[in-house]
Amino acid sequence: MKWYIELFGKYAYVLGVRVLIENALVDRTKNVFPEWFLEASECLDHRQILLKSLVTVLLFKNAKWLAKKTQQENIERLKICKFNKIA
Repeated sequence: MKWYIELFGKYAYVLGVRVLIENALVDRTKNVFPEWFLEASECLDHRQILLKSLVTVLLFKNAKWLAKKTQQENIERLKICKFNKIA
């Protein structure tokens, strides 16, 4: 999760962020836990599907958060603009 948060903070607005984060997480996991992605492992496909699903769910959650944050910022800007026009 720490790696995901770090990567999301850096690449949140990049086109193809899901694939970029997936690849970065696989690379980091291979470096830190090389046994997790061994080709001889019987569950390699399941682990890759799990990783992709996890990244997809987290991105969806973060996308909703970013959309809500952007909407709130836009509402505040509109309030400021309306106030400035009245004053």
